[in-house]
Amino acid sequence: MSGGAHDGPAASGTFDPMVEAVLRAVLAGVLRPGERLPERWIVEACGCTHSAARDAISRLQSLGAVVAPERRGASVISSREAPLSEVDRVWRQLSPLLEASGGALPMGGGRASWERLSQEQSALEAARPAAGDRLTDLLRRVSLQRAILGMT
Repeated sequence: MSGGAHDGPAASGTFDPMVEAVLRAVLAGVLRPGERLPERWIVEACGCTHSAARDAISRLQSLGAVVAPERRGASVISSREAPLSEVDRVWRQLSPLLEASGGALPMGGGRASWERLSQEQSALEAARPAAGDRLTDLLRRVSLQRAILGMT
């Protein structure tokens, strides 16, 4: 599967199936922020090869959902790598730019974490033509980190 400048929505949804499986597990509490993410977990959860699992980890890293220091394995991002105050500050500064360009984000409400993240990511992707690639990619990254870290 490809991982271009931005990982746009997959044909079946907001993320490709392996990335979605990992993110759903994180948002459901199966994998927690800061917890290691072994290739083997993806292989077993998705029924894929180790090579495909490595590709998924690479895509998750480019999305800002995991950190993977060289030779130390991947871990779900935690507040150590993405301090809550910093994530919130970036979100508050960039969100008005999206609105000024004609894009809009859905309100959080009481929806489940996965549904909220999916709708937010889809809205950001729909705003890409007006907001531009850089702003959209940054907001998608911060949106994902906010979901993983339990921010609403």
